[in-house]
Formats: sequence, C-alpha cells, structure tokens
Amino acid sequence: LRATKSNTALVLGCWANSPRAQQLIDSKKAIHVACMKTRKKGNVARINVVGTEDETKIDKAATFARLPYGAWRAIKDGLAKGPVLVHVAQLGDAPLGTDTTAGQFRKAFPSVAIVVASAKRPIKEVPDRPGIVIATSGSEPPAKHGYQGAVILDGRTELSRAFLNARMDAAMRWFQVASLVKPEAVGGVVALVAPSDST
Repeated sequence: LRATKSNTALVLGCWANSPRAQQLIDSKKAIHVACMKTRKKGNVARINVVGTEDETKIDKAATFARLPYGAWRAIKDGLAKGPVLVHVAQLGDAPLGTDTTAGQFRKAFPSVAIVVASAKRPIKEVPDRPGIVIATSGSEPPAKHGYQGAVILDGRTELSRAFLNARMDAAMRWFQVASLVKPEAVGGVVALVAPSDST
C-alpha cells in the first residue's frame, strides 16, 4: 500500500514466499524472481519431518538427549563432516530451552564442542569443524562454509503460539534455519521435530 501511494517499487527478499507475498504474486501485483541455482534439485538442504513419537529408544544417546532418532541421526551424521545447528524456541533453563538443551547434548555428545548463541550471547561465525551450535530464532550464526545439518526442536511449541500468524512465522523461521545448511548434494539435512499431524 505504501509503495503504491508513493509510486515506488517494492522488493521482498526471502528464502521462501510468505502467504502474503504469494498472494501478491498470484494477483499479478508482484513478479516472482528466483535464483536459478536453487531451483535445481539438490541445491538446497533436504528437510525431514521427524515425529515426536519417533523411535527414541533405538539409541541410548538419542534417548538421553530426549531426541527422536531421526533428529539424533541428523546430528550424528552431520558431525562426521562439520558443524550442526540446533534451533530451539526458548532461552535459558526452560524445558528444551537453550541451556537445558546444551546440558542434555553435552551428556549425549560428550566429546563434541557445544556453544549457545542468543541475542545476549551472539556468535559472529562458526568455524568449519565438527561442533554443535544451539541457538534461538534470529540468533543463528552462519557457519563459514555452511552447516552440515540442522535440527529444529520444539516444532509443536512454535506452531501453537497464541497469535494469528504463528504457523506462518514458524515456517519463515524454519526456512531461515534451512538456508544456513549445505545443499543436499553434499549431504546437507534439516530435521524438523514436530508432531506428524502438524505439517
């Protein structure tokens, strides 16, 4: 509306179209411009939705970290090649908050360097070596050459927030996380932990 009134162009940049942006495209009020290389299969990370009811008891470490097996496997496989990002919804020592998650992960992955990034504890860049970065939304630091994998915890919590655009906001945050991960062609994987009926 403001762009129309001031007779200027409006440019929206994002990793995926929001519903409002798609509405503008569908109504021919906007033109969709995409980077050609991202259209080719394998040029973005593979995304797996891992149900919270997943086989957590298959591996002791997965059970210890209260992770569905698919999420634990994404972390384990990613650590063999580089850094892994773990996205959590809350700060501190709340259940699955950053500090709680870091404590659980230190027990599950005792020989792995684990750091926490947040607005209060920002990290500029992650080196290109195995390690786990636990971060809240908007504070995910980029990895020097991209993360080998990412796990998005608390999918149910983010989807059930009590405001109108909770699902849309969650999806945009998750796309931001996925954008930091290496392409599937070189093994990049994102595991989204959410109930199977929520996606």
